[in-house]
Amino acid sequence: MLRLSPPYGLGRGIIGVPILIAVVTLCEQHAFSRWIAQLLGGAEPQPASGASR
Repeated sequence: MLRLSPPYGLGRGIIGVPILIAVVTLCEQHAFSRWIAQLLGGAEPQPASGASR
């Protein structure tokens, strides 16, 4: 009989975490997808590089 494993666990985490890091990194590179990176990464928004305090 075929036994299906649940869609979670250590094996899925080992694959999923690097994929999530790659997606967040790519989304941070573009202004139109930066909100996705902030949503997934939970980081505070960074000021623009030319902005003064």
